Amino acid sequence: MPRKKSNLNNASTREARRKRIKRAHQLAEQIESRNLAQRISTAEGHAQESQEQCNERLQENIIRTRAAGERDIATVGDTGTIISIYILFNLY
Repeated sequence: MPRKKSNLNNASTREARRKRIKRAHQLAEQIESRNLAQRISTAEGHAQESQEQCNERLQENIIRTRAAGERDIATVGDTGTIISIYILFNLY
């Protein structure tokens, strides 16, 4: 079989690979520093949002969390229709 053609124009893949290698060789202190900087940046962004935006973001997080707790189990019935059973987990 011939070799697969290399996608030489895909710079994002090379960049992502370079970042992964760089992160793999970081020390624990560097990782903590990067995480702390990210938390500070996130907190600053949240501090600048209005109360309405904050409530909306929190509501979206709640909805996303509840949706993740649901599992949709689909089975095929005798007539060929799909029967969906939703199992809800209480996340209160």
